[in-house]
Amino acid sequence: MTDLELNHDRAATLTLFGTAGPGAIVAQATAIADVIAPLIRERQLVKRIGQSEHVYLEGWTLAGTMLGVFATTVRTWEIGDDDGYGATVEARTLAGALVGRADAVVMRSEEVGGKRKWLEAPAFQLLSMAQTRGSSKALRMPLGFVMKLAGYDTTPAEEMEAAAARGETVSGGKGVVAGWKDISDQTRAHQRLERFITEHGIGEWVAVWLDSKGYGLPLSKPQMSDLRRAVDRELEERKEESSRPASDDDAPGRPAGAKTADPGHSPRPGSAPTSEVVSEGEADATSDDPKAGEP
Repeated sequence: MTDLELNHDRAATLTLFGTAGPGAIVAQATAIADVIAPLIRERQLVKRIGQSEHVYLEGWTLAGTMLGVFATTVRTWEIGDDDGYGATVEARTLAGALVGRADAVVMRSEEVGGKRKWLEAPAFQLLSMAQTRGSSKALRMPLGFVMKLAGYDTTPAEEMEAAAARGETVSGGKGVVAGWKDISDQTRAHQRLERFITEHGIGEWVAVWLDSKGYGLPLSKPQMSDLRRAVDRELEERKEESSRPASDDDAPGRPAGAKTADPGHSPRPGSAPTSEVVSEGEADATSDDPKAGEP
């Protein structure tokens, strides 16, 4: 056997489908997808998030078993002083070929739905979950296309849950950016925002603000929250600006709140401002002349 033939045989063992050609690979992958798709749903090995369905580790190992791919933990470690734990997992074929690798961590500070599930859990449970997350991520690399053929999202359910636990928002399906439940939720929110901007006549200001932030449309939910806060501040500033006294009232030396003379009753030259004029009776009552006010 020549070196070329030997290298060809070695390369063939590295593939998941042996020496099969492209057509045969697609056919085999489709056959596996058709078998695992109903099993995953029947056994409830899938989690629906928005419009997408994400498969748990058991579903990934099912697909891997049919193709001779298995997840193996190669390293675990502690983070800080029992603050969390991590694991490195590899996906290998029966021949030992490395076809996937991933790191995953679990932190005690993770919070989902207002609860810290791992805060008081024993260390071995955190280590186990770190390996579970790492295994699904490692298997995703060689098996993602098979899971897609089965009609499921290529991101494992454990990875989506880990992202949520870290406080990260996740997508609700194709075309949906971070934070929105689904495309309808995203569309309605943007329509409401557009009406609000139009009603207040701040379209140009919003365009400049978005450009300064580097935000593109559609906006993620956190980005829209940033925009709404900025809009509220801008509208408040405009309101304060419009409520300030006119420029004449701000003239130097004029007492705060003093009114100008009535345009239709201009005071005589040298007379006091209208606000300072007192009635004839008041003048008489305060005069130093004892005869003041006598007939």
